[in-house]
Amino acid sequence: NGLIDEVLGEKKDVRKIFANDIIEASDRLNRIVDNLLGSIRIESKRTALNLEWYDISDLASSVREKTGLLMKEHKFTLEISGNIPLLRFDFMLMEHLLKNLVYNAILYTPPGSRIVLRIVPDENDIIITVSDNGAGIPEAEKEKIFKKFYRPKGAKTGGLGLGLSICREVAEIHNGTISVETSEMGGASFIVRLPLQRSEIKGEV
Repeated sequence: NGLIDEVLGEKKDVRKIFANDIIEASDRLNRIVDNLLGSIRIESKRTALNLEWYDISDLASSVREKTGLLMKEHKFTLEISGNIPLLRFDFMLMEHLLKNLVYNAILYTPPGSRIVLRIVPDENDIIITVSDNGAGIPEAEKEKIFKKFYRPKGAKTGGLGLGLSICREVAEIHNGTISVETSEMGGASFIVRLPLQRSEIKGEV
């Protein structure tokens, strides 16, 4: 309504505020739809893994690009070990998992907070962590948050409580696990451990 108001619509600053609100609302709606459709596909077992060999840095770069607009008020760091070979995984599902984790870190931390996406090898596994220096997650909530439709007290509006449950489902489809701990920075640290098949060909980082 503000944009079509003759008086308010003429003010550049007001138009910018309303435009940003529209963009953020549209982004929230897109995430809700993506998570809802993702949950339906996984539950109905229509999701067949499209396993291909990928450079893990390509996945991380795609996630950073697609969350960049929302990240403008946060300090984002990407850390990838230089000795990771090509990995075999479903790119779309893994991108969905990481986007959900990064979105959550953005949503539940104040402007100026740090968010770190780290990917390192650990013997036969790949460890992916998304950490922040926000308020963290109470011990009593750490297992509940992965349940479908669960929304903790004080959760921001605009979601269905599906994001983290889908993250767990995607990790488990890849024979992996996901958990949450207190990060070294004092906030939350989501840890994805995936026993992914590896290629002898080194990926570029």
